[in-house]
Amino acid sequence: MEYSFHYHDGFRSHMFLYVMLQGKIAVIILIDYVCSINHMKNCSETTMKHLKIIIKKHLEIIRYNQFVLKSNQYFYLLYLFNEVFFGLLPMFEYFSPNRSIIAVSSATVYFFCLVYAVNDAAEEYITLVEYFRTEIFNLKWYEWDVSCRKVYSILITYLNEPMKVDFVVVNINRALFCQILKLCIQYLISFIQPTELVDSSFCNSALYVLSLIISHYW
Repeated sequence: MEYSFHYHDGFRSHMFLYVMLQGKIAVIILIDYVCSINHMKNCSETTMKHLKIIIKKHLEIIRYNQFVLKSNQYFYLLYLFNEVFFGLLPMFEYFSPNRSIIAVSSATVYFFCLVYAVNDAAEEYITLVEYFRTEIFNLKWYEWDVSCRKVYSILITYLNEPMKVDFVVVNINRALFCQILKLCIQYLISFIQPTELVDSSFCNSALYVLSLIISHYW
């Protein structure tokens, strides 16, 4: 894995997803290694090799996560602030004031998709990490020789130190997010001005239906 990054405008907006994919791909590869061990016929030499690879890659992921936490925490805050707030200004300036319903709708969808995508990616990463730990503990270590068991004990020792995953919005409370989103919708209802194409009653009805859909599925 690469532990140094060079920031520039073209790469900046995709940095978060890049980091998440790096971790997810590494964990998926490890899960594949772990699942293949129990299906090996020659367990002595091959199992030892796989266990050493797992330990090496697992330590790389831990170091990578620590690097991300120390170096990029403020970057994520700046990224979200920039994308959510400054990214919405051109839409409001472009569509306002005659098409305020389009501007507000676009801004709402943009914000909702951004927060949901970041939260969903982080939760999927945590799920993969927990699945990896479960597969490690389910290995048939009692069928191995002494040398393999020693390496396995080293791996278990490393697993006792959980992988820290502490991205900015990884622990977002979905129920709280729904409440905040409803408040935003209520604010938008009071903010929207009727246009020649769409009157205020239609705007209120559309946003009310949106809030009901969010409440039902979340």
